[in-house]
Amino acid sequence: MKKLEYKWLALALLWVAFFLQQGTRQIYGPLLMIAFLFGCFSPTVLGWTKAHYSMSSGLASLALAYLVGATLLAVGGRIFKKATLQRKES
Repeated sequence: MKKLEYKWLALALLWVAFFLQQGTRQIYGPLLMIAFLFGCFSPTVLGWTKAHYSMSSGLASLALAYLVGATLLAVGGRIFKKATLQRKES
């Protein structure tokens, strides 16, 4: 695989920093916190289900945990977006 040149790597890191900085002004803070909380419990759930059931059940529960996290992000995004729009209109 070809190495990225320094200028492209710096540009990519600046883009990520800009995206995160702009996101903290909006709704990304609380939503990312919820997503990371669900994501951090996924390995624990996988280990528990692997020990008690099977690896395939563990992977299915891991997929379910990520699905729940994505659903919470979508619901939270709709709630916070409506609240932000209502605040801007008034």
